[in-house]
Amino acid sequence: MNESMKNEPFVIPKTEHEPIHSLWSRISSEIDLLASYFDPLEDLKKTRNLIDLIGAQQFVRRFSSQFANLDPSLPQTVRFLSVVAEGAPVWVIKCVEGTPLNTDSESHRDILRSLAHSGSDGASWILDQLGTARLHIQRDWSLISPMFETGVRDRLYEYINCDSVKLDTTDILDNVSVLASHNASWVREHFDDKLDISNSDHEVIFASAIDGGGLEWVKGKLQKHIPLSTDFYMIATKVAEAGLGEWIAHALDVSAIKIPSPAHLLLLDAIVRNGGAAWVEEHFKKELSNSALLPEIQWRLAFDKKESFPTLSNEELLLIQQKEEKSKSSDRHAFTMLYERAFEELDTFCDLEDEDKNELKNRIVAVFAKIPDTALSFLLLSLQKQAFFSHSTIRFLDSLEQGHVSCSLKMLKGGSELTLLIQPNENSDTSRSFSATFINDIPSAGADAWRAAAEKGIPVAPILALPTTRPHDMKRAYSRYCGTTLGRLKQYDSPALNALLYKKGHEILQALKREGITHGHPHDQNFTVEFVEKKWLDTQLAKGNNVNTLPAQSSAISFDVLDFLKEPERFTPIVRLIDWDAARCL
Repeated sequence: MNESMKNEPFVIPKTEHEPIHSLWSRISSEIDLLASYFDPLEDLKKTRNLIDLIGAQQFVRRFSSQFANLDPSLPQTVRFLSVVAEGAPVWVIKCVEGTPLNTDSESHRDILRSLAHSGSDGASWILDQLGTARLHIQRDWSLISPMFETGVRDRLYEYINCDSVKLDTTDILDNVSVLASHNASWVREHFDDKLDISNSDHEVIFASAIDGGGLEWVKGKLQKHIPLSTDFYMIATKVAEAGLGEWIAHALDVSAIKIPSPAHLLLLDAIVRNGGAAWVEEHFKKELSNSALLPEIQWRLAFDKKESFPTLSNEELLLIQQKEEKSKSSDRHAFTMLYERAFEELDTFCDLEDEDKNELKNRIVAVFAKIPDTALSFLLLSLQKQAFFSHSTIRFLDSLEQGHVSCSLKMLKGGSELTLLIQPNENSDTSRSFSATFINDIPSAGADAWRAAAEKGIPVAPILALPTTRPHDMKRAYSRYCGTTLGRLKQYDSPALNALLYKKGHEILQALKREGITHGHPHDQNFTVEFVEKKWLDTQLAKGNNVNTLPAQSSAISFDVLDFLKEPERFTPIVRLIDWDAARCL
């Protein structure tokens, strides 16, 4: 990347260029011409490459005439359909309709695995096809696991046969652990008599069960082994992180904790963050005197004793500024790398002139100039996971270039469906003034839990409109961008800043617990941070608003950590919990 791209904002060229969709048509013609020389059923490697380049939906749309008489009983056809199924499930389902797939057939299972990974359409069809048959964890976990990340999760339980499960292999233990992280009550009902909390092989299941609403179950199991040895460190750490730091501290055998064991330091850190700071100071005073050994824990202890934000040294501020500037550059560099990779892939099929490729690349860069910075990281996430030259991406870029009222792009991610919607701000004369809205399609239980948390004033991604009902027990909710994630802010090497933000995150989890709401996966990438002007915030709170009903006033809300670090007295950081697809009200 050249220096001007790093240091100056993108500027939309004023000269006229061939529209992106026209350039795409030319590229498409090249792909069609070269792709016509191979047999997709025979050359699966090239088929995969072409699907990666243009997307499965475009692939089947262009070549459907060649597949008019597919025979799903032929091994060659089965291999081909398994390649296409994940990206074009509905098309593959139509191809195999009337030909029941046999779960005992390894070739048929390849198609089922791909459909299981494809999302709700493929997962629902698999369950419909199984009829009265039941999935066996030992044999069918390659189907079960991906389907848990779709909207059929609640249906899935009735198909799982646990009667003959033996917890004797790593694969089975991991599988039951995934089940526990989604629904600890169900795992307790079916596996309680087979699980031993003192068995180190089973600890991952109990640790996962805490995320799935099984905290009290695990706590009851632990109480039979007090004082706890360090054999329970993984489970003990999870219990502490669930808000029971003080309880787990007093349940531990102090003599069994060895410093500087990384696992034990992790446990102590979790205890400090969750109410057990006094216990750690009492029992590990000597170890804490070694500043090189426990810096993070020291900062947390120091923060617990102060009412105000710890002062950042000039050296620390400079380090954070340098890291932030490097991060900003790396974001732009990541886009450049994405372009380069896209054109390398294009060269596999298209013999375009360098001038044509460079023109298209420049047009794409120019279009990105219209996208608000707050949306760039989410757009990058999508473009890293789907074909850059897919029909949906080109349509999105072309709509934005043409100045359409709004344009959207589905973000490819695990769990719920997320769509990025970009719209121009009203009464704005600048091409940079666009807003980013996110469309969340999630299970009804998750949407209800999200709404319940929002109404209780627990800091969450603001819901811009009441969730509306969708097919298959799903709901749609609109939300806005809420800032950088807690996980990313850890890179700034600021224990003081981390202490403040993680404490706020812990307060959110405690509030959810009081209200009987479980989030499902509250890791630090699902907490976001924004910085709000204190005076403006006080005014809004006096009007009766809370953190979830604040107007989206760009002049009063910053997503740049540098604004806060330069003027910490001006801003209040607000930590929010996002991504509610696995949540529910207990």
